[in-house]
Amino acid sequence: MFHDFALKILLTNERAERAVHRAYVEIRTRWDTLLTEPDLQAQTWQILRRAIIDELIGGCREELAARDSGIGLYPALAKLPPRQFDAIVLRFIGGYDTKKIA
Repeated sequence: MFHDFALKILLTNERAERAVHRAYVEIRTRWDTLLTEPDLQAQTWQILRRAIIDELIGGCREELAARDSGIGLYPALAKLPPRQFDAIVLRFIGGYDTKKIA
């Protein structure tokens, strides 16, 4: 299920495999802590989403900060807090509607 989800967003098997592998490594590393969470499934999906976004955007923050839009748009986007930045990425790069993002 993780791979299918990653593949739908990342579009290539190589990128999906890389993101899922990164997610599983983090899950394994944090397993004891995750077991104390009230919703283990939600926490593991959050880790997967973060790995997919990292794969999707790569060095996007740095790249955005260096761009010149004439009005400071790109540097402002690069400075957004992680959750807001993720929402923008999911909406405008991932193509998700606002209900799915929420």
